[in-house]
Amino acid sequence: MAGEIVKARLKEALDGVAKACADIVRTVMDSDVGINSKIGTNTLTGSNAYKRIEGVNVDDIGLINLLIPEYAVLYVDGDGYTWARRPADPDVEGHRKDQVPPPIEAIKEWAGRKNLPTTGSFIWKARWSIWWKGIKARPFIEPSFEEIDKQFETWADDLFEALCVELDEFFNQ
Repeated sequence: MAGEIVKARLKEALDGVAKACADIVRTVMDSDVGINSKIGTNTLTGSNAYKRIEGVNVDDIGLINLLIPEYAVLYVDGDGYTWARRPADPDVEGHRKDQVPPPIEAIKEWAGRKNLPTTGSFIWKARWSIWWKGIKARPFIEPSFEEIDKQFETWADDLFEALCVELDEFFNQ
């Protein structure tokens, strides 16, 4: 019984850390990082990527997963470069040519949110424009992890203290 209480309280604490990690990523996306330079407004706040970010505490092992949609990592964060169709660079290890345009479903979702046409030539033109001209990356992952690293020591201390309190209560009963 007491072991289950300890486990429940630690799970609750880890769930809080997982939620805080997701909140940090959203906070970074809300900052100047999210500003689209072409239109001068933050287009990451409230985006599908923003809404789908989730921190998950994996039961029984105390592992926290930070779930960020793949397209946000590939096309928004973009490893800090302008995402565009480009040839492979033989002088850069691991550099590859972008062989396909962005996923059509991602373009359709974006167009639907912006009340733009989601069929026909508009989607095709938007998709190919991104592939040929590129989009300016707005790297949000690295600043998010830097902030998570700053908070980690505090979270670790809090979790350790919670565990010690629970163990103390268990052994003093």
